[in-house]
Amino acid sequence: DLTAKFHLIELAFYLPVLWWAISTWGIAGAALTWDLRVAMDAGLLLLASRHIMTVANTMTHSLLLVGLSFSLANLPVAALHPHSLFAERWFNVIEGLLLLIALVGTRGSLNAWLKYFWVQRRDRHRPAVASANVECSEPMVAIVMAVYNGAAFLEEQVNSILNQTYRHFHLYIRDDGSTDESPVILERLFRQHSDQITLIQDGQQRQGVVGNFQTLLESVQRKGRESYIMLADQDDVWFSDKVARTLQRMQETERWAGKDTPVLIHTDLCVVDGHLHIMDPSFWHYQHLDPAKDDLRSLCMQNMVTGCTVMVNRSLLGKALPIPGQVLMHDWWLGLVAAAFGVIRFLPQATMFYRQHGRNDTGAKKFGMRYLFRAFVRVVSSLEFWRMLQRMQLQAALFLERYKYNLDPIIAEDLLRFAHMTPRTRILERIYIVFFLNFSPQGLIRNLGLALRLVIG
Repeated sequence: DLTAKFHLIELAFYLPVLWWAISTWGIAGAALTWDLRVAMDAGLLLLASRHIMTVANTMTHSLLLVGLSFSLANLPVAALHPHSLFAERWFNVIEGLLLLIALVGTRGSLNAWLKYFWVQRRDRHRPAVASANVECSEPMVAIVMAVYNGAAFLEEQVNSILNQTYRHFHLYIRDDGSTDESPVILERLFRQHSDQITLIQDGQQRQGVVGNFQTLLESVQRKGRESYIMLADQDDVWFSDKVARTLQRMQETERWAGKDTPVLIHTDLCVVDGHLHIMDPSFWHYQHLDPAKDDLRSLCMQNMVTGCTVMVNRSLLGKALPIPGQVLMHDWWLGLVAAAFGVIRFLPQATMFYRQHGRNDTGAKKFGMRYLFRAFVRVVSSLEFWRMLQRMQLQAALFLERYKYNLDPIIAEDLLRFAHMTPRTRILERIYIVFFLNFSPQGLIRNLGLALRLVIG
């Protein structure tokens, strides 16, 4: 009832101000008064939801630009330089610069949407595969959740999954030897929702995050009932239409790719703190990532697939399993397999709250001065740099060992050169492998730092 109460409060101010503004400025006064009322309403609602500082921090620069543009637009040109066309030209230059700054501030989100629409347009014109029409309109979806000491947020996350608008799913959960209240919470949830939850209790020792997901995915593969598989973390909150929207994108892709083609769908995330206060409405913006850069070589150096947003089809699952225990992350491996043998598609919309609480296994690192300083420290440390790079090279070597006879010979050769690059490799050879063979991360600053480190050796 807060919205109705706020409207009553606003009415007490709105009516007298509206009367005075119309009397003074006519229709322009009515428009201005309405704008002020809407701004007041937005402020009260944001204040009530405790998100006002988040929105203020996100929008401050844009609002200042809008205000400055409005002020300049209402200044008489003569005030800048009386009786001079030069003044009007400079006025237009300033307005153009302000517009450019505003566009640069939103380029990440705009770029993702433009690429999404471009890919969508191209995919719509692809001929449909006959087998794609045989699938039931409401296929079953398996959701696998790996749990370890997640009692603080576990129940909220499970409830967000159980409250999905798409009802044809089953949730598989495996606890990896938690020492907190997680097992008790899971037992209670299982008793309450035994028709939609399966607890995998295999009695095995702790396997870590990759091993936990590997066990879950193998269990789902053996059962073979669900057509699609989604991954879930223990501490996030899913939007109610997450499954429905991701499934729709999957079915749109399988229409032309076919069910025998490995397909991976992933989405953006809304980054929040432990209390679900929004830190950034876009994970991709938060980390300055381009979701469209998903070719195999680029993925060897930087993962673009966030596991808790992923949906894969049976074809990809069969191709990717078993996941080697030495890989960096399970979602990274799935992304590599999809890039090499299938299709990766994304949704430029957040489908969940991605909670950052200090105990995340991976988590989101904001791209800013702090991030750059830490990256600089890693660049300065030769031992730390090569340790991180060698983990990526090991993952590429494992991938090559598994699939070398299925890969294009040129790609296999490039992967081999990347996997065998060492500090003793010639500088020009290192630069050639990373940048000319496209084993490079995203962004100018990241690549400049990487180039510097490769030159230093």
